[in-house]
Amino acid sequence: MTKIIYTQLVILLPVLYKAKRRENFRANMSKYWNLRDTLFCYTFLLIFGATDNFAKNSYPYNFGGETGKWRWRQDDLDTIFDIDNQGHSTKNYNIEYNDWTTEEKTAYVFRGEDSTFWTLVGACFENEIKAIGKEILAGMVSLSDSGTSTMERLLGFFNKY
Repeated sequence: MTKIIYTQLVILLPVLYKAKRRENFRANMSKYWNLRDTLFCYTFLLIFGATDNFAKNSYPYNFGGETGKWRWRQDDLDTIFDIDNQGHSTKNYNIEYNDWTTEEKTAYVFRGEDSTFWTLVGACFENEIKAIGKEILAGMVSLSDSGTSTMERLLGFFNKY
């Protein structure tokens, strides 16, 4: 009986710990970080496949003193779309955050996959990330001046800018 209870606790405690950590992060993150800016940064990096920017090339900044909240700045977007960190066209266009670079699963496509901060952002704000993603894509469509379908207008955005 004691062994069964111990086994159940070993399984349950990490699940409860993760749930509580996510609850705490969601409740308190916006006290320190500009939530909209952070979610925009996260979503932008995913949409454009900036696979190096969760680990490096992203810098938090705060010009607001003690009352300001932290925001994000990018300085090197050389790994967007299909381009890897060696300048080669190796990434699929349908990559996702936890995809691997090789079938042997030796490294993740997105560097920084072990970042607690970005992992919690993705886990705790799924609906908000989807909403901002839709806003970004709608903005791109509205800035395009060619095409009739959504895909044509998105391609028109890239051709224009």
